Formats: sequence, structure tokens, C-alpha cells
Amino acid sequence: MLAYSAKATWKGTLREGRGSFVTGSQAVEGPVSYRVKEGEITDPEELTGAALASCYVITLAKILQLAGHQPGKVSAWAKVNMEKSGKDVTIGSIALKTEADVVGLGDEEFQKLAEQAKVACPVSKALSGTSVQLEATLVIG
Repeated sequence: MLAYSAKATWKGTLREGRGSFVTGSQAVEGPVSYRVKEGEITDPEELTGAALASCYVITLAKILQLAGHQPGKVSAWAKVNMEKSGKDVTIGSIALKTEADVVGLGDEEFQKLAEQAKVACPVSKALSGTSVQLEATLVIG
């Protein structure tokens, strides 16, 4: 069984404090904050989007290859939508958009394989309580 880790540290109060994170491999690290302003400092929700997009492109490339297609470039973007319910804030939904350059693949089959990748992606499974809407575009370059 594989196991992965990450460490996060927070110092101070919720609004004035600051934190940091580092992955177990130490390949990715940086500051993390409480939702101050979009784009100011990475927050956990942004990291969730990065995890989903990364996992998805790897899974889609694998599924394309297993189906006998040679993937060129596969890209994905995840937009994490936050919702407020009373005093709580939750991840309401995630819009996942992907583009893939795959020679010799028709759009109908691509849509099926793209959906299979969404279901098979381990991060998608972990986020099963969150609605993930997929928009897939086949790019022939």
C-alpha cells in the first residue's frame, strides 16, 4: 500500500495568523492562509483544486493509453466554488475543465473516456461528497 503525507503549520489567530505547508516529498511547499483575498496566498481550497486537476490529467492519460490511444498534451483546470451556509463555509462544487490532444480519437469516445477518468481519479473519489462538473474538450493539433 502506498501512503503520502503533507505537513501544515499555523501560527496565530484565524484572521491575523499565517501558515505554511510542505509535501512529504518536499517537492511542493509554500505559505497558506485563511481565505483572505483570491490570488493573495494559497489556501486549502486552492490546493484541493490543484490536487484534483493533477490527479485527473494523470488518470485521463492512463485511461486514454489503456484504450489504445496515444495522448499528446492533457491539461485540466479546477475551479473550487465555495458556499456559505449559516456560519459554515463549504466546498459546494468544483468545475473541472479538461483539454486533451489525442490524434485519431473521436469526440464521442473521448467524452466517455474523460468521464471514466473523473470517476476513476483517486482525488475525485475522496471528494465524492462534492459535485464535480466536467467539461471536456478534444483538441486535435
